[in-house]
Amino acid sequence: MLEQAKKLINENQLIAGVALLTQCLAQNPENKEALTLRALTLMQMGQAKESLVDVDALIALEPGQLAYTLLRADILALDGQTENAIAAYHSILVQKPVAGNVVLRLGTLLQQQKRWDEALNLYSQAIERMPDFAEAWMARGAVKHHVKDKIGATEDLRRALELKPELAQQLEGEATVI
Repeated sequence: MLEQAKKLINENQLIAGVALLTQCLAQNPENKEALTLRALTLMQMGQAKESLVDVDALIALEPGQLAYTLLRADILALDGQTENAIAAYHSILVQKPVAGNVVLRLGTLLQQQKRWDEALNLYSQAIERMPDFAEAWMARGAVKHHVKDKIGATEDLRRALELKPELAQQLEGEATVI
């Protein structure tokens, strides 16, 4: 049943796929793969509240699994529940301060909210812990640009490119937006 649900979802038959996943979960409510797939599919369908129910069930089954907390934070962010998402991302960083992907997601939310000081502090802490984290250097450079620290922005962006030259393509794309 699970494989058939996956096939339907891959064919963009989301409602039918969710229906099969619901049947699967009726037989085994602790099926983590079915819960995860249904949560992701429901979110794709714009049903964040229903999706969060499944993610909360996953967290209850495996409280220490940060991937589920990250999924919850991502759903909250996509649903526009910014403060709850920020709190969830912070809770992950308390447990795993070197989670680069979480730093970038949280930083992006903070930047969208124009919370420049918080974003700058977040990226600076990430760079302190992971000095070779090129994306954090680049993100901090972007924040410095927004707060009119052109010299600091240039230095950070230069360091990002030294660490990861392929970021130049991304910077070119952003330069056309600015």
